[in-house]
Amino acid sequence: MGELYGAHTLQEFSRRMDSNDRIAKVIEIINKKNDILDDIMWVEGNLLTGHKTTIRTGIPTPAWRMLNYGVPQIKSTTMSITDTCGMLEAYSEVDKKLADLNGNKNDFMLSENKAIIEGFGQKLAETLFYGNNIVNPEAFTGLAYRYSQLSTDENKSGYNIVDFGDSTNLTSIWIAVWGDDTMHGIYPKGSKAGLSLENLGQKTKETINGSETVMHEVYRTHYSWDCGLTVRNWRAVARIANININALIADPTKTNLIPALNSAVEKIEDFITGGKVVIYMHPTLKTILKNQMMNKGYAQLSYKELEGKMPLLSFDGIPIRSCRALSLAESKVV
Repeated sequence: MGELYGAHTLQEFSRRMDSNDRIAKVIEIINKKNDILDDIMWVEGNLLTGHKTTIRTGIPTPAWRMLNYGVPQIKSTTMSITDTCGMLEAYSEVDKKLADLNGNKNDFMLSENKAIIEGFGQKLAETLFYGNNIVNPEAFTGLAYRYSQLSTDENKSGYNIVDFGDSTNLTSIWIAVWGDDTMHGIYPKGSKAGLSLENLGQKTKETINGSETVMHEVYRTHYSWDCGLTVRNWRAVARIANININALIADPTKTNLIPALNSAVEKIEDFITGGKVVIYMHPTLKTILKNQMMNKGYAQLSYKELEGKMPLLSFDGIPIRSCRALSLAESKVV
């Protein structure tokens, strides 16, 4: 099959890489409880450890010109950044006799390892939001660290944070535009996107049983996922921060989320047609929004068909995804 260039989802990569649908089965397991992993678009990094890219930090201002007079030369201000990839790894073992009793050994092992595979998806989704490779050098840096300070300066990422104004029991809503020139996942140069699994074959496993060492045969599998995140244009992401989830649960009509969503969408309005736009919030918050929709009949809230799947709640046509990786105990953004 031909190479894939540019940003693509894991599903698109799997169609090119796997003729027997094995990778597709793994991706289905990963995405099952983390819808955000269905949306991420991936690009091969230009470094063995990550990706170096140029981001625009300012917009050039042109000048009016008179006849016979020139204008100063201008250029956009940019800076180079390097995003590193983290390495997620795990091993699994399945009793050889048990696997051999089942007709399709590989499918049985995959089924037995569903929890491990789902764990990869959950850890990746959590890191996408809360990763910080300054605190945890082995991980990559997620969105919360990049959008962690409020700002009125239009040239700083904090300008794209909408302050909901609460102080305790906090969570956030995120709006992201996935694409080549906005935000995308990365994987190291020369590697493949997504979770890799390698069957290491039959191994003898030793365990301690009381005072005895006992042995049995197992099939061992190695799982690994090298990945990271690049935000090429911080203006293509918006965060609604400082939402008190307990206050909304206690009285869903007390605070209206619609004005905050309006403000956040306005922040990324110039990029809505430049990629795949999705809103992410914790399922509890999404339920509250659904109830507000039924009680007050907001015209901006509706259900949208998405890629032939169950209709999704949407805001101004932007699908809203549930994301359990989003914390309900965030620190206040100030």
